[in-house]
Amino acid sequence: MTRLRTFEISPGGSLWYDSQKYRCEAFVTVDADEGRERTWAIFESRCPVCFRPFIVATVIGGEFKPNRRCQKHKAPGRPVFPKRRRKA
Repeated sequence: MTRLRTFEISPGGSLWYDSQKYRCEAFVTVDADEGRERTWAIFESRCPVCFRPFIVATVIGGEFKPNRRCQKHKAPGRPVFPKRRRKA
């Protein structure tokens, strides 16, 4: 489980997650419930199927488990790079 902290990433910096690169575009502060503020990090990555860029937003301090594919090619639960079978 990877937690994202403000000091670990800055706009323009990059982060690797399961052999896929995510580049931080910006930080956005949003008013949450009960007057609290939440800071979101906006990341850009490329879909491994069509290679088009897509945007991912994640909360700072929360678990970093981003989407791996674009909206068109999303496939929850399926690995991006499946393991190969062993030949008999």
